[in-house]
Amino acid sequence: MEDRTITISGFSKTYAMTGWRLGYTVARRHLAAKMAILNDLINVCAPSPLQYGVVAAFDLPPSYYTTMRADYQKKRDMTVEACREAGFTLTRRRGPTTCCATSGISASRTTRRRPG
Repeated sequence: MEDRTITISGFSKTYAMTGWRLGYTVARRHLAAKMAILNDLINVCAPSPLQYGVVAAFDLPPSYYTTMRADYQKKRDMTVEACREAGFTLTRRRGPTTCCATSGISASRTTRRRPG
């Protein structure tokens, strides 16, 4: 499995760098070499301040991640409660940041038809 696995991720959500895009890939050397060719053709260099920020983020203590997860959980719970109070039906998803809300109103009831 390790020979076929490619992990692609980024730093913007983990380190609250909204709007900044810097990612990474973990793959076997022969796969990474091919991916690097493609990367050179479709991406531009990430801004220097972003690169320095990511390097500094690597030194954050484990408590950073614990606090961040708790903060996201609190925000998600507030959103879920507000949606329920507004009459939405919610389906909980795995993870601290997501939920799926449905209103129970069909699109045909909310779409106006143009005359003629």
